[in-house]
Amino acid sequence: MGSEGIDLWKDYLRFHLIEHYASLLPKGVDSEDFGWYRTILSRMQEVPDPSKGAIAATNGALGQAVGQLYTQHLFFARS
Repeated sequence: MGSEGIDLWKDYLRFHLIEHYASLLPKGVDSEDFGWYRTILSRMQEVPDPSKGAIAATNGALGQAVGQLYTQHLFFARS
């Protein structure tokens, strides 16, 4: 890792950040991501519904917190 320059690491991290959130970015970005990763590598035939990607991202970011609130409300609010 130390043999590579900081600019290369910035490019690497920027690429992976964009690639990770491609389904939530404008359609052109998602289409390019789909074209490469999903069509060529996974052989999928159509772009998934963007709302499903947004729901999955929200669940990934908030799933644990919402689950804790739900459990707290369901099991401890009735005491």
